Parts: sequence; C-alpha cells; structure tokens
Amino acid sequence: MPTWIDRILEAIWQVPSVIGVEWNQGTDTWRRIDEYGNVVTVPAGYFDRHPVWGGMRRCTLAAAGTVNHYGANPRGDGLDLTGVDGRVMVQIPKFYVKGERPSANVYRWWISPSARPGYVVHPAFVQRGGTERAQIYVGAYDADFEYDGDNQVYNAANLKLNSRTAKQPYTGNADCIWRVDIDGLQNQPAIGNSLSTPTEAGFILVDYVKTAGAWGGGGAGDTAILWVSKPGDATIGWVDNEAITNDTLVNTLAGGAGFGVNGASAGRVITEADARTLAGNIGASWGLFNIWSLSAVQLLFYTEYASASSQTLIGQGIVNKAGGTGFAGEVNGFNSSDTNIGVNGTGSGTGVDGVTPIVYRGIENLWGNVWQFIDGYDALDAGYRIIKRTGTGVFANPIGAGDYETSLAAPIVVNGYISNIVYEDLLKYIFLAAAVAGSSATYLYDYWYAHVAAQTNILLAGGPWDSGVAAGVGFRYSSYVAAGADRTVGARLEFIG
Repeated sequence: MPTWIDRILEAIWQVPSVIGVEWNQGTDTWRRIDEYGNVVTVPAGYFDRHPVWGGMRRCTLAAAGTVNHYGANPRGDGLDLTGVDGRVMVQIPKFYVKGERPSANVYRWWISPSARPGYVVHPAFVQRGGTERAQIYVGAYDADFEYDGDNQVYNAANLKLNSRTAKQPYTGNADCIWRVDIDGLQNQPAIGNSLSTPTEAGFILVDYVKTAGAWGGGGAGDTAILWVSKPGDATIGWVDNEAITNDTLVNTLAGGAGFGVNGASAGRVITEADARTLAGNIGASWGLFNIWSLSAVQLLFYTEYASASSQTLIGQGIVNKAGGTGFAGEVNGFNSSDTNIGVNGTGSGTGVDGVTPIVYRGIENLWGNVWQFIDGYDALDAGYRIIKRTGTGVFANPIGAGDYETSLAAPIVVNGYISNIVYEDLLKYIFLAAAVAGSSATYLYDYWYAHVAAQTNILLAGGPWDSGVAAGVGFRYSSYVAAGADRTVGARLEFIG
C-alpha cells in the first residue's frame, strides 16, 4: 500500500513516488516507468524534490559519524569544505529496490523511498554490520592523505584518509607521496607549503608531525616527519642532509649546523588493503566505497536520467589529460567545481569539457581523475564473490569464507564496451558485463576491463585522467589484483554506521 510519503508526492506531481527505469538491450533504448511498467513522464524538478535524490546532500561528518553541518542546499553552500569541520561527505537516504527481467533482453529496476511488497532495502544500507540504516555517507571527493596528530611520537594509527577540497588524491606506487624524516628543525611549516632543496624544487607539503624536540631547536634531537608530493614527477630527487627551504614562507624549514634530511625518502605504496586500513583508522564504520554503495549510486544515476550516456549528460570528466608521470590528475575541487555545479549538486567545473571535474549529486569525479578501489568484490574463474547482501561480511583481500556470496555466472575474460549485463539474483543491481560488443555511443557506453584467467581480481571504478571516452558511471576495471598499486589508483571514503 502507498505510504503517506507516496500519497503526498503523487498529489503534488500526479506521478508516483516509486519510479523505475527500463533498459531494452535488444533495441538499446531506455524509458522511465511506473511501478506497473507503464511509461511515465515526470515533471521538471521531480528528482530534486524526491525524498531520495533530493535528499542527497553534502555535509561535514565527524569521526564518530555524526553530522556537524549541512549546507544551505545539496551543493553544500555555506559548508567548510576544507576538512576543518569534518570530512566532506554526501548523505544518501535509504531506499528500496525491485528488479525484474520480463524478457531475455529487457531489464527493469525500481526505486521506492518506502517499504512496499516485493521490494527490499538496497544492500548498501545494511553493510558494515547488518543493521538497516536510514542513510549512508559517501565521500564527496577522491580520498586524500593526512597524518591526524601533532607534537608526539609517530603512530601509524594516525595515518588516515580524508575527504576535502583542494587536496591531491591519495594514489601511487612509491611515486606520488613520499615520507622524509628530518632533524635540525628551524621554522615550523604549514600544510600546503612549497618546499625546495639546493638540488630539487617543486615539493608540496602534504602533512607533517614534529616527533621530538622543538621547532627552532636546530639540533639532532629536534625531529619531524614530512609527507611531500611532487605533482607531475614520478621521482622525488631528494638528497640526504641538504637544507630544506620553505619557499612559501621564505625561510629555512630545516638544516644548518650539519643537519637536514636524515634518511632516504620513502614513497608510499597504496594498495586496497593500505587504503582500507587508513579509512578504518578514522573510526568504526568507516571504510572504502564498496560494491553495494557503488551499485546504489549507479542505479540512482540510470533511473534519474533514463540513460547510460553519462559523459554526455553531465560531462566527460577529467579524462583527456596526457598520461604524464607521477600524479598528473587534478586536486579536489579543481576549476571551481565546488561552486560551479547546480544547487542540486550536479554539474562540472569551469574548465574545458574533458579536463574539468564532473559532480553527480555532490559526488565529484564519480568518473575521471583517478581510479577508485571498490571493496567487497573478487572475480575468480568460477564466479564473482560479492560481500554479503546481509551486511554481515568482513571486507578483506581476498574476502574470507563465509563473508561473501558467489554468483552463478562466471566472469567474462574479454575486454570491451559493455553491451549486456549479468542478470541473476545476486548481481541484478550491480551491472557487471556479460558481453562487450558495444561502443562508446551504444548500450552502457562504458568500457569493461575483464577478469584475467587464473587470477583473483579486485575491482576499480571511474577511470583516470587519460581514460577518454572509455570512462563513465559504468567504467570498470576487473583485471586488477590486490597487491596492485599505481599512480592513477586511489580511493573514496564511506561511512555506514
């Protein structure tokens, strides 16, 4: 029976609050449908006022998972997006889903803001513990790196991911972010300062911690750790025991009296397990964007637009840059994307299409800029292993026995543009490729890098800064391995608790 929410929406818009989408793969057409499968036309502004889509909004979230502040609108006007007020996340209200395949190549999915016969709560809303939640929170930005502590002995538990504007996404295979231990401290820096040494320049201070002594001490007992980046360069070029200049503050950071850099630089290697650990260091119920959360966002997109042409509908994203070396993407919030988007949180930056960020309902770079680890997914020759729909599984590499469900279908092993999907009870909301005879302008529009025979593969989504027309809301890389790390691969946070 319709709920009071349904009745109000239907009275206002003369259309049901339950909204569905149908993809006829045979004719490669999409259409919006009501709960009975009839074609429906929604009025302008329907999705912006819908309890689910309209309820997606940016907020700042404390480590305990409580909302510090909401913006004046879904875009986040008035919020402190720098991370000072908490991690910038997108709240997604709980919704219920139903899927069916009325014929071999016709697929239908429905979204309801309330429980109804034949519908189930989307599995995203029970992950990380098995308890149904009223909402989940997804990182508004590609995750960046921070050391959350100061003036104390180094503690690896303080290494964390963040979600905030104007930061370089956390990526790399020892070629994007480096740790350097220094002594002979002189003038205290600030995060974001530009640094140089007599032999190299172009360093940006990502974070730091004083571990002993004092700034201004100038002795061997005055020590700190720096984490630095060097955008567009895969090597650091840092020489031990050189003085370090803080170019931003026009002073000496460390050095003099024989002291300077005291130890070789060490690049951080970002695997899925490393990123998961840094997400978990924030607190309980924090983790990486998981396969069910991604499924929820992808289904919301397809239903809102009744199309899979994401690069046409919103923008190409940051996908047409040269591959370059080191980190060659862009910082979060690039090209004024925090303010140039619509008040509903959707739009793009001010730059040229193809090299400027896209934002969908507050989520920036859902495609483009960097690949994102997607947790809770393994692909093996015999089938896909997906973290349990009940939310009781533990995220790990590989997913442990008893923590996953296995698909009936075996993964395909051919790369190409997705032309058809696997449809079975476990996978009907996940949009995994069953055939790759499409193109960048047909079917699901996006590319699929397939499982590699005899490997256990994990999943990446979104695509990096040089992925071109292959990218989009459905772009997937199912060829990666858990030990993999790359300058183009990063993460996105989520909180479900």
